[in-house]
Amino acid sequence: MTKKKISFGFAPTADPHDRFFNCYPGSILHAVAPLIDEINKGKIGLEYSPLLFHPKVFSGSTIDDFMGIIERENPSIVALSSTYDSWHVALKLSRAMRKNKPSITIIHGGPHLDEVLEPWVQKKMPHLNPFDSEIGSLIDFAVGGDGEYSLLQLARDISAYGPDETKRRALGGTYQRIPGNGNIAFRMDDDVHHIRFSNQMDLNQIPHVPRNLLPAASLFDFDCFRDIQGKRLETVTMISHRGCKYRCDFCSEGLPYQARSMDNILAEARTLKDMGVKAIFFDDSSIQDNDKHMQMFSELHKLGFTMGALSRLDMLQDHQQVDELKKNGITYLYVSIEQYDDHALNSMHKRLSTDQIDRGLDNLARAGIQVGISTLFGLPYETASSVQRTIDYVQQRVDAGNIQYVSMSLFSYHPRTPSGNSNKDRLNQLDFNSGPPNLHDPFTGFEEGTWYHPDHVTEDYARNILVQANEKFGRRLVRNIGLHRGKNG
Repeated sequence: MTKKKISFGFAPTADPHDRFFNCYPGSILHAVAPLIDEINKGKIGLEYSPLLFHPKVFSGSTIDDFMGIIERENPSIVALSSTYDSWHVALKLSRAMRKNKPSITIIHGGPHLDEVLEPWVQKKMPHLNPFDSEIGSLIDFAVGGDGEYSLLQLARDISAYGPDETKRRALGGTYQRIPGNGNIAFRMDDDVHHIRFSNQMDLNQIPHVPRNLLPAASLFDFDCFRDIQGKRLETVTMISHRGCKYRCDFCSEGLPYQARSMDNILAEARTLKDMGVKAIFFDDSSIQDNDKHMQMFSELHKLGFTMGALSRLDMLQDHQQVDELKKNGITYLYVSIEQYDDHALNSMHKRLSTDQIDRGLDNLARAGIQVGISTLFGLPYETASSVQRTIDYVQQRVDAGNIQYVSMSLFSYHPRTPSGNSNKDRLNQLDFNSGPPNLHDPFTGFEEGTWYHPDHVTEDYARNILVQANEKFGRRLVRNIGLHRGKNG
């Protein structure tokens, strides 16, 4: 008897200059790890497609390319992940499947659904519910929150019983015992059901990311890790924990926080070393949230890895500790300035000051660690002075050789953020299903620039910042450097 097959995809952004949303490995690869592991062990009567559909940018050929894979692989289940930047593309892929392969069971997940399926978001912004419009017909199951074991449970039941019986089983109570925090939503008859689960999930029990589903080019996606000849090192991203102990006004990340064990991280690192990986970038919200980060870097450096991480400048105030980071293999840190203005920093609840920004960057320069920074414009509480001060400060630091990479973002409305909660009436009217409203210059010069912003973020506003940035530090803007992706050289 032929086994049923499941295929996986990560919907690409429509922004050709994106360096924020569609970096490998994408949320889908983390979510499928337990399922892939059980299939490989013969515990589920499923096969899976051998390569993840994960183009970097949506183009005129994306749907045809995707449907070509669907025709060739002939899956009975397709699991798609998307960010809010690519949710509309995921829906386009679903429409193509509904038209050409209507028998396929479609499971949607990813960061966008993590937000809009959150119970308090559903209550305060019901317009964002994907099942309350015509797009609900494009979704058999929607997964929000921790997706590893909910996807595993869905795939197991759908392959054994079919989608209709799976919905009935989900209502029976067993799905509420799924490990992790999240929910599964689906329509049955005329009702939309949300199955909420909130249970302990041990990150150390989750199988490692199945990187064999990625193309080889994914190893050359980082410009900041190079050998002595200047060629890019084979690099992957990893996480040491989930969650963030901070709660910035514009960000949807937060608690609960959970860390992986040292043994678990090192076991994955040894596997990566055997694959030929030479550099690791830790994509945690802030690496110092993990109180064992220095020991981890030391152990990984002994294995021969070069490393980088997301960090916070308020955690880089002790120059001896920063020197220790460099000693233990850290050659690059990505840190947030957002705006070089104390009023703006206080208003966004950043828990960071301009004095700490100064001291942190000085310590990184002294240690010889490469620096990437994020800046954030379009804030509801910014001023013309805070914007200009930030641009001038970045220029000063770039000219001094203290900053190697500059990322500029525009403040965008996200539902599951403190700011989203404060602006719930406005968000409840926004359309994330039909594509970005600002997919054009100058907005494409910014991360998250193509979406929804406060009223003062006009074309003239964005162009003024972009023109100045290109004149003053354009050679360091990641959107200008980003053309290297997937190339070794």
